[in-house]
Amino acid sequence: MKSLSRLSIVLLLFVTWAVGCGPETKVEHSEVLHEDAVIIETVYTPSSHEPIIEPSFGGSGMIGFGPSGVGMRIGSGIQISSSEVPEQFAVVFRCQHGKFIVRKKAIYQKLKGHENQKVDVAYQEIYRDTYEEVNGVKKVTNRVLTGYHFIDATLK
Repeated sequence: MKSLSRLSIVLLLFVTWAVGCGPETKVEHSEVLHEDAVIIETVYTPSSHEPIIEPSFGGSGMIGFGPSGVGMRIGSGIQISSSEVPEQFAVVFRCQHGKFIVRKKAIYQKLKGHENQKVDVAYQEIYRDTYEEVNGVKKVTNRVLTGYHFIDATLK
């Protein structure tokens, strides 16, 4: 038991040292950027609740466990479960870089009924920056664009 706890301490110290000695990375956002876009489509899908038949992997008696969770067994290895899909709101935009979808109820409500109209899209670029010390000064040595953060769309 003592050797196991000593090994754990040694591993913890090694991981702490290895993580602390590598280059520092940070997730950073650009300033707010703007781009023209067109509303292609606004989409609303109501919630649904449906029974599904699926495999049963365990449980006992009439209760089974399947990919969707707990269900009622109807045979060996088969059960009835319920599938609940929440309502969905989306707006599909097209800009100079292609199409993108925003799944926010507030944006859907603001822009529904405005298909084919131009909007000003406000967003930020998300970067993973790697910092290293160069001649005693911490500098960005690598910058990778990892995604975008949608802020808002305003009708023009």
